[in-house]
Amino acid sequence: MAAPAAGAAFPPAAFRRAPAVVEARSVCVLYFDNNTGDPSYEPLKKGLADMMVTDLAAVDGLTVVERSRLQDVVGELELQQSSLFDTATAQKIGKLVGARYAVTGAIAAVAPKIRLDVRLIEVATGEVVVADKVVGVADDFFALQERLSAVFVVGLGRTVGPPSRSPAKRLGTVLDFGKALELADQGDDKAAAKQLGEIVAEAPDFTLAKTRYTELLQRLYAAKDKRATGLAEAEERLLAKIDAELTKKDPQKLRGNAQRRYFGYRIMRGHLYLALIQRVTKSKNPFNPAPIPEVERDRVKGWMVAFWDNQRALARELAAIRSHIPSFPTADDEDVQAAQELGLGPNPARLPFMSPQTVDRGLASFALTGKPDLFASVHPAVRPSLAAMDPSYVDKGLAVLDEALADIAANEKGLRARETIRTLDLYGDCLLALGRPIEAVARWQKVLDDYPTASEFGAVEKKIRETLAKMK
Repeated sequence: MAAPAAGAAFPPAAFRRAPAVVEARSVCVLYFDNNTGDPSYEPLKKGLADMMVTDLAAVDGLTVVERSRLQDVVGELELQQSSLFDTATAQKIGKLVGARYAVTGAIAAVAPKIRLDVRLIEVATGEVVVADKVVGVADDFFALQERLSAVFVVGLGRTVGPPSRSPAKRLGTVLDFGKALELADQGDDKAAAKQLGEIVAEAPDFTLAKTRYTELLQRLYAAKDKRATGLAEAEERLLAKIDAELTKKDPQKLRGNAQRRYFGYRIMRGHLYLALIQRVTKSKNPFNPAPIPEVERDRVKGWMVAFWDNQRALARELAAIRSHIPSFPTADDEDVQAAQELGLGPNPARLPFMSPQTVDRGLASFALTGKPDLFASVHPAVRPSLAAMDPSYVDKGLAVLDEALADIAANEKGLRARETIRTLDLYGDCLLALGRPIEAVARWQKVLDDYPTASEFGAVEKKIRETLAKMK
């Protein structure tokens, strides 16, 4: 869209911002016009304006409109940024940003000289308060720019102080700086940061470039954090849906699909917490626990406790409906897909074995040793374990195994031996991990005494021998 001619009205649909409140000594610095006929000078329009903003902002008694705010207005007005020198345009923009004065400028060059034509306009009346020009050589650009700032400071009745920033001595450096600003305005923060990084390396005394570089890096990392937050928002949405499916429902009173849905979402809830833990710890090998980063300890511990509470509820609910535990829990397709995308595994709403003892064993193993149920859809292995971070979970975890052993008596006769052996075997592993080898051996020995013909006999006996050998 072409820039409006001087004095022309702006299209009402393009921008409907109300005029801002005007401060007594507020100034906006418009981008300079490039009248050189040489496109290589284009980046100087923004680079020079930004340097002017910084210089004027350091003057006592002046309030200077930030360049980012000016860019918003120029962008919304859809100006070409090539005709900001005229009074009408300066007034329009000045009113919208709440400035009393507007600085406009134009660049003209006849090598090796460079000339800057400048004006200070009172926004309310359009009166030109200052009209001047400064001429210098491109190789001493800092001196030229310093003289330019002094013109406006004196025109505003202020005292010229020391430069507020270390100088950019080369014109080429300022041109590169302007290119970086343009890249940032176009939304390419990554490329802009790269350009500014190169400028800072080449001209380490160019403080303004360092400032803009820091701001861009902060913006990039903030964007990265926002993406991470976006993922967290997806998790929160899924958790909210899960909670809605579980709240105020008693699975003992549910039947058919309603009961399958309930348990599908209960299982998904546990998998969600495991996925969160796995993502932070980057746990990949279920046999080799990954360390929890120190800065993430509290957050991961919170997820571990939430996982504990969920699995305890699941085990009790399954025990209460032992005679009709659903074989195939389910959930809405979109929730299953969302869970898969969040890393909850291929079957986020299911467990391979739906029994209270299986759930309790997996929970006790994770809480006491940091190692997961290998058959679960998500199985992070971490250190330290929940019990290591909160010793109260040592007794809680062992109590879960005692509860599982007691509960096995309610199983069908054919399942009792298998479930008891598995639970005692794990009990020994957990006690050994807790540094209680004698108690571990006692649990394993019970397997050998009570089930001498079990297929697990040899493996359990080997554990006993190895543990006793280490105790000598």
